[in-house]
Amino acid sequence: MMQHTVKQRRPLRAALLLGLCAAVIFQATVLARQCEGVRQSVLRLHVLAHSDNAADQLLKLRVRDRLLADGAPLLAGAQNRDQAADLAKQQTAALQALAADELARAGSRLGVTCRVERAYFPTRIYGTVTLPAGKYTALRVVIGSGRGQNWWCVMFPPLCLPAACPPEDAPSVDSVLTDGEADLVQNGPRYQVRFKAVEWVEAALQALRDWL
Repeated sequence: MMQHTVKQRRPLRAALLLGLCAAVIFQATVLARQCEGVRQSVLRLHVLAHSDNAADQLLKLRVRDRLLADGAPLLAGAQNRDQAADLAKQQTAALQALAADELARAGSRLGVTCRVERAYFPTRIYGTVTLPAGKYTALRVVIGSGRGQNWWCVMFPPLCLPAACPPEDAPSVDSVLTDGEADLVQNGPRYQVRFKAVEWVEAALQALRDWL
């Protein structure tokens, strides 16, 4: 009788396990869609220092602050990521000039380059802002060799406070992202485990696409 009961329970346990797996995959899929929405809605700022020594790291922060303070108005009028990226491309020379001027003010002879490109970023937390891992459009600023520790944030919408004050008419995160996406960005620490699950699901799907 006991052996018969155990055999009866096995299908139930299997069904419960499959149901649990399906629920986890469903939640990861929903979160993955929200993460992709975030990636498609923001323009990141990525500043790479020449090296890790204290002087070069300080230069990195000076260039960051200058670009956020004087570069943000160059993106004025953008209402979405694509518009912001187009304006950044049009203003690349002006943005690079701002960065070069700040380096010169600091007495540095290092060169600097600015360009808008797609790049992969890991999940990162900056203050109260969290962005999930993935490929983003970014304004990439390379100081000198660019081999030092980097700094990132979001240039559009302007989420890099208190590093710089955005224009009064700049779109807020709530106007650019959906409620679910904004919650991910503003409350990222509680999603970190699920971010890892999303990374695993996306990696598995990419491997499947490559195999097919």
